[in-house]
Amino acid sequence: MDNNVARQRALDMRRQLSRASVKVNKIQLPLISSFGVVTVERHVGQSVNESANSIFEALLAMLFRAKEKGGNTVENYNSTKF
Repeated sequence: MDNNVARQRALDMRRQLSRASVKVNKIQLPLISSFGVVTVERHVGQSVNESANSIFEALLAMLFRAKEKGGNTVENYNSTKF
């Protein structure tokens, strides 16, 4: 799956979740979500564990960036080689 397809799927999930709500103490609250998207094209030059850690760090960075922008967003990591 390429980066654009992954981002589109995350956007679709975010839109679907935004149509739902939950009830808390008799108050209906909308669902909002933030997604970090990282796609991996290939593994280069690192051990599998180092690549996994790099991918996880990239994913967390994108999720935190989405949250910093106010939430209810999707952020995409630009590199696909780890």
